[in-house]
Amino acid sequence: MVAGDLELKAVMRSAMRAAESAMNAEACTIFRRDAAGERLQFYIVDGPQSGSLVSSTLPINDHSIAGWVARHQEPLLVPDAYRDSRFNRDYDARTGFHTRSIICAPLVAKGRPLGVIQVLNRRDGRSFDEEDLELAQAVASLIAVAIHNAEEHEARVNAERLATIGQMMAGKARHVGFSSHDRRWIKFMIEYFPQVEVVCFPFTTMSKTAPTDSLFDALKKCDVGAFGIKPFGAGSLFQGAAEESDRRARLAIRYILLTNTVVPIPGMEKPTQVENVAKAVKERRELDAKEQAELRGVSSRMWANLPPKYEWLRDWEYV
Repeated sequence: MVAGDLELKAVMRSAMRAAESAMNAEACTIFRRDAAGERLQFYIVDGPQSGSLVSSTLPINDHSIAGWVARHQEPLLVPDAYRDSRFNRDYDARTGFHTRSIICAPLVAKGRPLGVIQVLNRRDGRSFDEEDLELAQAVASLIAVAIHNAEEHEARVNAERLATIGQMMAGKARHVGFSSHDRRWIKFMIEYFPQVEVVCFPFTTMSKTAPTDSLFDALKKCDVGAFGIKPFGAGSLFQGAAEESDRRARLAIRYILLTNTVVPIPGMEKPTQVENVAKAVKERRELDAKEQAELRGVSSRMWANLPPKYEWLRDWEYV
């Protein structure tokens, strides 16, 4: 069991650090519930001045954020720790760490409470938000499953079963991939799961590589391919006659292919639209000055005419 526990801790620490990176957090702790279900143990602690907390415990009650979450089995988003009466200041005093903002989520597997994960302080000084909380809950689910499997001695059996299934599916399921509208979730998944070979996310004619911390840096590092959906801005790129729409579509496809970042997957309903995209693929990639100016103009109008339910595409201007 010592070797199994070390392996589990390595997996959990890897997941925790990936979550820290995705949320730009300063510190993170995984607490395990003791056998009596009355206290939480600092199981894995990552952050400055954290060494003194390893193997410490705290009661499951309403006098700490982690204790409250473990007792009520509800996630908490705490924008200002010192304004929340549940926050226990003793640990800051003990470590010299100053807690500003907190996210805490329960670890639950098959209905059984196992502990909590707690994330502290964004490095940029801002408070955590709802997106950070969603990511923390997703990570909590993964960690809870890992704990449950280890406790039930199923980790090795599950790995063997997955390998067997993979062999059986050889020749049928050639690649593993997923689609998401959250770049931080994509980054976390490809870094934590080496099985992922391809991802799918929005990429329009207004999209471009972010100057810093680009998702494409992570994709290149992990050797993961990418497909881009919504290249026409949910149809907002098109106005007027079919011939003009086809020409705009070809300009869009050529621009995206020229970026050498994603393989565009446009929404197509008619055989003629498929033929038009195939035509764009055969055309030269480079846009001349006139075509560039035209594409900038129609793309700006596309941005202005996005349907309300597709306003989120604006979040993908920089990838």
